[in-house]
Amino acid sequence: MDEKILILDDDYSILKLIERILVSKNYKCDIIDNAKNFIEFSSTNSIFEYDLIISDIFMPGLNGIDFIKKLGAEDYLEKIPVLFITVLQDSDTISKIYEIPDTFAIDYLRKPFEPVELMCRVKTLITLKKKNDELIKYNLEIENTLNKLRMTINERNYLLSQHINTKIEIEKKLEDIIKQIDLVKELVPKIASNDLPVLKFVTNTIENSTEIIDRIVKEGGENEDAFRIITKTVEPMKTACSNIESIITFLIYYGIIDKKSVDETDITRTHFYEVINNLYKLGKISQDTFKSFLENYVFKSEQEQLDIEFF
Repeated sequence: MDEKILILDDDYSILKLIERILVSKNYKCDIIDNAKNFIEFSSTNSIFEYDLIISDIFMPGLNGIDFIKKLGAEDYLEKIPVLFITVLQDSDTISKIYEIPDTFAIDYLRKPFEPVELMCRVKTLITLKKKNDELIKYNLEIENTLNKLRMTINERNYLLSQHINTKIEIEKKLEDIIKQIDLVKELVPKIASNDLPVLKFVTNTIENSTEIIDRIVKEGGENEDAFRIITKTVEPMKTACSNIESIITFLIYYGIIDKKSVDETDITRTHFYEVINNLYKLGKISQDTFKSFLENYVFKSEQEQLDIEFF
């Protein structure tokens, strides 16, 4: 057996008798003959290694009940049972034994006692301690399991909160994208009816005036450098017009903007139309130029354009 028992009794013959009985049953025993010696003993030995304390009640200097109270107050007896052995049989003493606070389990045995009676009390108290130790261990395992579950729950709650935050961020970004798409839907028809015609008209006007501009450049003058640069803008502006038309066609093809919103745009309500119309009324542009502007410079989403496959 691995069970250890601490025995306290000022009567050396009783002390050795109890030790002999217990050792015969393979219990390990330490014996102390008074409370003072116990204080010295406890300074170099751990009380917690014992499975049972057997104590007399009347001992010199400190009686057994007060001695056990002192141990209980210092939390030594939370897990260690105590067996009192006494010649007293009065109810007052018995009551004091069972009223000792801060103890795990207490019992008593009257002197003189039979060895079998002693062994029954010892076995019962040690078995009770073992069950209590198992319960403490089991409770500790449960607490560790609960702590792991709490950690898992906290981790999952954190991941869930991260997921929710990510979802909120995605939804917010999606809202921003939708707002931008709505802005595109609003601006593209205006670009098709106003900005694109301006760019086309300017490009066509410069291209049709190339001969005159070249003559001015050859003749020289204060605006020679400006006219020389103007002719170089034709190709970039053509490319820009083509790119804008491709983008608008792409947006219509993939349903980002409605084809109808572009086709039904009224160029006569644009600022640039007012400018061209005033120039026409003032005779600064010909009827053919004005008519060409109305027919050719506005974006038209022709079906063959929409049949282009974009990659």
